[in-house]
Amino acid sequence: MLTNIFSIDPSGHVIQLDDMLARNDKPTPTPTPPEPFDPDVIGGRKYKTVQIGNQIWLAENLDFRWDGLSDELFADGSTTPSARYYDNDEATYGASGLNYGLLYDHAAVVYLHEHEKELIPGWRVPTENDFEELNQFVYDDTPPNELPAYGKNLFSTEGWINQGMPMELTDKYGFNAKPSGRITGGENPGELVYRDVGSLCVYWSHELSQPHPPSGISFRIPAYGLLAVDNRETFTNIQWNSIRLIKDV
Repeated sequence: MLTNIFSIDPSGHVIQLDDMLARNDKPTPTPTPPEPFDPDVIGGRKYKTVQIGNQIWLAENLDFRWDGLSDELFADGSTTPSARYYDNDEATYGASGLNYGLLYDHAAVVYLHEHEKELIPGWRVPTENDFEELNQFVYDDTPPNELPAYGKNLFSTEGWINQGMPMELTDKYGFNAKPSGRITGGENPGELVYRDVGSLCVYWSHELSQPHPPSGISFRIPAYGLLAVDNRETFTNIQWNSIRLIKDV
């Protein structure tokens, strides 16, 4: 004689034993492991990186908009962190276009520096000394019979407007400095000017000592055709430049 055995679950439902066994035979699902931490992913985007000497740099301009970063620009020295694409044109200058990155004001640089561990773990905003070390590496790596070609070896091979340049751009080290231009205050109160795309890129630096004027490093092709990396520029608060992050080896 076939005998069925029944049980009653806590909710009062009658369950046949073979149903209970079938339920218990189901394998326990394996939890999905968390994605491994990738320091080269910032704001959901994976960046190219390059090692030059004892430094590791992003090989792309930062294009990261964090919570609280405004896209409204104020030509009055506002302390609100803000950033915008050149000409306010993401299609042309954003990641799907020329990939020039965002242009950030000094308040954004200060905020990013103060929140590096949360926003850009493993990376930091470079100091003037970091750029000087980069320049020194290029200088030391130059053959004795050649002049140090900072621009030739650090500039991207595309995008720069030829103004009678005496040498071909090689981007020897893969730093990939692109001519992203900048935004500055205009001659009239409250005026903003987009300028120098194609012939200039300026990278913010951040100094740990305070007070310290806003400063950065400019990569430029002057009108007379030479390639140059200036050691330092001091800016007013009314300026939006590129950011290139660094981490130590």
